Amino acid sequence: VLVSRIGLQTCFYLLSGLYLATTMVTICCVVEGTDKGTGKDKQDDSNDSNDCEHIARGTATSTVGTVGTVGTINATNTTNATNTTNATNEVSNSLLATFTDALIHNHDFRWVFITRLLYNMGIYSVQEFLQYYVKDVIPLKGWSATTEVSLLFVPLLLGALVSAYYSGKLSDKWGGRRKIFIYSSGVAQVLICLVFMFNTSAGFAGGLALMFGLASGAYAAVDFAMVLDVLPSSENTARDLGVWHVSLVLPQLLSTPLSGYVLDVVRTNVSVRAGYSGIFLLSAVWFGLSTVLVVNIKGVK
Repeated sequence: VLVSRIGLQTCFYLLSGLYLATTMVTICCVVEGTDKGTGKDKQDDSNDSNDCEHIARGTATSTVGTVGTVGTINATNTTNATNTTNATNEVSNSLLATFTDALIHNHDFRWVFITRLLYNMGIYSVQEFLQYYVKDVIPLKGWSATTEVSLLFVPLLLGALVSAYYSGKLSDKWGGRRKIFIYSSGVAQVLICLVFMFNTSAGFAGGLALMFGLASGAYAAVDFAMVLDVLPSSENTARDLGVWHVSLVLPQLLSTPLSGYVLDVVRTNVSVRAGYSGIFLLSAVWFGLSTVLVVNIKGVK
């Protein structure tokens, strides 16, 4: 609606202003705790200092060696090149370990990552094609496809807002029970996708959008609480949450092309409506897998 009234460029300006405002609120109002460092940190700093001393000594030795013979210079350069290559390999391995440490060594975190990735595969199987779905299957006379999609998102977002708040409170109130919310919301989303396969009514689609919002809001809120539950309290929490965030964005690269392929093949060989039913079915499969595999997370009730 806003795009058609004020233009796409103005919408981007508004979004940029919103992001800037919320960022400034975070910077100015959120107080971070001070971390004076643990004994391990101090030991690491000490090791770093020793390494620096060794490097300095090696550099001094190399400098003195430049007054020697040409053979000594070549040997020194070869040694330095080897040391540089080894240091580069160590840095590369260290960076790789930074992103794989929790996934490899934390069983529950690994399954939270996998289930959330599958869940978002289900989201992006359909989300990127909703505008074409409403245009081809449930068009409203006198309304553009973009406006109709915007209207469908209103009940969805309202439902998600309400359920995210109350499901989070209830989960904590019930002693940190998470899985019951994941199971119930996951099953609900599977059923809603299956109903969408046969829906031809715009009004009924609005009701389904509301129910989907209620289910997805509960899943999103409790799933985030679940990932915090499985991470150990340490200085690496922010790093590991960054790794977990990959499960939120990677499906955008994987799921959308796959769904587009399914849509093209089915609508070409069967019908347009069957094509959209195919991607809703695919979405239901992803949601079902993400729900069932939560059972592998042992450290969460």
